Amino acid sequence: MTIACLGLLGLLGLSLMGILFDPTLRTTDRILGLVSTIVPALFLAWLCYLAIWMANPGRPAIRLEPDSLVIDHRSLFRRPVRIPREIVAAANVDVGTEASFRPHDRFPLERADDEHRELPLWLYSKKGSPLPLVGHFRETPNIAILFREPIRFRGIRRVSRPVFRHSVRSPIRTKDARGFACAAEQPFIAEQELRAWGVPIRRFTTSDAIALRPSAGDRRRQTYRTVFTVLAGLILLGSQALIAFILTGGPAEERCEDLRSSTSVTVSSDGPQGPPVSDLSDVLLDGPRGWVPYGSAHEVTITGLTEEWGADWAGLFEEHDFQRGYQRSWSSGALHLFEEVWEFESYPDAIAIQHDLLATVCGDALDVYEIEGILGSTAVVWEDGDTENHSVYFVRGPRLYQVVLSEKHEVPTRAELERFGRLADDVAR
Repeated sequence: MTIACLGLLGLLGLSLMGILFDPTLRTTDRILGLVSTIVPALFLAWLCYLAIWMANPGRPAIRLEPDSLVIDHRSLFRRPVRIPREIVAAANVDVGTEASFRPHDRFPLERADDEHRELPLWLYSKKGSPLPLVGHFRETPNIAILFREPIRFRGIRRVSRPVFRHSVRSPIRTKDARGFACAAEQPFIAEQELRAWGVPIRRFTTSDAIALRPSAGDRRRQTYRTVFTVLAGLILLGSQALIAFILTGGPAEERCEDLRSSTSVTVSSDGPQGPPVSDLSDVLLDGPRGWVPYGSAHEVTITGLTEEWGADWAGLFEEHDFQRGYQRSWSSGALHLFEEVWEFESYPDAIAIQHDLLATVCGDALDVYEIEGILGSTAVVWEDGDTENHSVYFVRGPRLYQVVLSEKHEVPTRAELERFGRLADDVAR
């Protein structure tokens, strides 16, 4: 547990460094990120403290005084626990019998052939015990002491609750106990001391096991604690999910809209239509170094759009006075690079098509962000089957540009998309 907690703390530390030094995060996102990282980090640090504390809690000191049995265990109890002598009913010492094929079985229960078959054969086993274990939770007890009536263990340290891990059916969680078990270094001497103190030493029976069962009120309290723990865990996880939702800016469509509304689109000084270009292919990238042509450069027509995207999209392009388009593509190993430009009658038409494209693509987006240096740009990461695509859209004059990096055997990087997007933006200007 300690190693797992420390490993998770290390991962949260790396996340914290990323939040502190990531220049792309806004102030509100940075604050929410810090909160969502520091809160679970503090919780894990507390768990590490518990694990380290419980790694070596020490052994209890049990004294037999004339009128009481005293349990002194500083890492378990805030103060010594005194049990009146008249409360102690019986004890059993079991260092492992030949009838036990497993070394963790202790304290066999005597029974008639058909009596209480639902009870286990042993009062203590790997599955737990109705007796709380006073000592380290990994110890196998060899002494068990029963009380005539339930008593309350007071002053239990919160950090020591894992000590009762084996008491899966015990009412110890309510601090009431009907006995306890412990591991003595010299059980035979402990047995002689208990006999001399006046405690009957005998084997336990099924009647003893039935008497150790928690009451209905104890079971209800344990159920309430379990429900409360589950609800608290769900609230903790839900709050983390809510913070993550806020950090990502909500649904992808909203993030796309936020990016488009928060950035300004550069319009050429030559007018809202942009600079005149005689050949549409002149506004496209030339072949990047190290990349080879993939397929052939071709014009984009309404017929081609109908075949590739369907009649609805082709009709939308026609509605916004689509003029002409052009596409080039290159390949570099497992990555494919596509650049497309669509020219419309006016700048508002290009903006409208960009809005419709983003509203469609962002519905299944894995990530949405703005590329620094390309005003009005929106980059989208999305999946098409088993293929991951990275696209960036921006408008210059009456033209909508799209640069796509598509993977076949390896995933494109954000830096690659930003580099090709800026090259396309430079040519478009």
